[in-house]
Amino acid sequence: MPAVVGFNHLFIRPDPLTGPGYYAVQVLETLLRLPADRLASWDLRVVIREGTEHHYSANALARACKVPGLSRQITRVLWEQTLLPRLARRQGFDLLFSPGFVSPLWGAQVLVATIHDMYYRIIPETLPRFQRLYWSAFIPATSRVCDAILAVSQNTGRDIEKFLPAAAGKVTVTPLASRFLPANHSVVIGRTPASPPYILMIANLTPNKNVGKVVEALAMLRQRGRSIELIHIGTDLIGELKSATERYAMKDCVRSLGKVSDEELTRVAGGCLALVVPSLYEGFGLPALEALALGAPLICSDRGALPEVAGGAAIIVDPTEAAQIADAVTLMQDDGELRRRLQLAGLQRAAQFSWAQTAQKTLEVFARQLATKGFDFERPPLASD
Repeated sequence: MPAVVGFNHLFIRPDPLTGPGYYAVQVLETLLRLPADRLASWDLRVVIREGTEHHYSANALARACKVPGLSRQITRVLWEQTLLPRLARRQGFDLLFSPGFVSPLWGAQVLVATIHDMYYRIIPETLPRFQRLYWSAFIPATSRVCDAILAVSQNTGRDIEKFLPAAAGKVTVTPLASRFLPANHSVVIGRTPASPPYILMIANLTPNKNVGKVVEALAMLRQRGRSIELIHIGTDLIGELKSATERYAMKDCVRSLGKVSDEELTRVAGGCLALVVPSLYEGFGLPALEALALGAPLICSDRGALPEVAGGAAIIVDPTEAAQIADAVTLMQDDGELRRRLQLAGLQRAAQFSWAQTAQKTLEVFARQLATKGFDFERPPLASD
């Protein structure tokens, strides 16, 4: 009989998907697109909140168990730790997969979770108090009870094993991927930036995203006689961008477009001088990879997984030094050959990641863990069979 795998998507809200939510949906949807004969060993189901149906395909919704009334975070946490395990038992889940940092402490023969980063240990000051306390309590517990832990980068895998001794030997790296296919080389390479020149930042701005240093760098460039703008895509969650533009008197050089369509994002990325990712820490850094796929030259920080994701296809800077960001932007503006080399390297780097690979590695982890519990598959269970 097929293995019954439950996907715990209770952390996904009706709002636009965050990085972990996008990952969770992509892994599920990619697996469900496998040919029927390759899914013969698997019965995949998903537990979701009511009101989040728009994030899923009809195929996924046909396998969904909807949970009502989880609008408050504390309610969701309590439901996840008390009622979800009972639901998993009633549904007959052989494996319960929690792709959003935290797993219930019981509920299935095999428990697997994805820990996307170690923010709460490495940069705790950037997190809201409830989030910090919640993760401080439940991520270590998750590392103890889970049979396997997935990490989205080698760097995050090392951080997990450093700060969570119980995770030692349990970690498998399953990288993220871009939703954009790498752009056509002949169209991208050597593309002339728009005029007036601008750098691009794609992020829902939190203290970790470090937007203030980018605005400070633009102010430095203005003092050097260079007029370069910043276009921001995303939300300014606590007014950090607004505050920085006022502090450095740069209102006339900064535009925030909010949420945009993929078509608009592609257009804006195509005209930028560079995309800047100056984060203080990232477990992966999906905007960096998506910039590479779109052919945008990349400037990124030397923190967390960003140098790993860039793979040599970026100018790497210390994100705490605005002068380094300003110098990198200057290089991008003055050295056309450097921009072309970075664009080509970026397209090649982006092509090394795919959701198909991520989903296959995830399914292989499931199969290994079920096999150790004595689960008897009717046929070879790996996605690559």
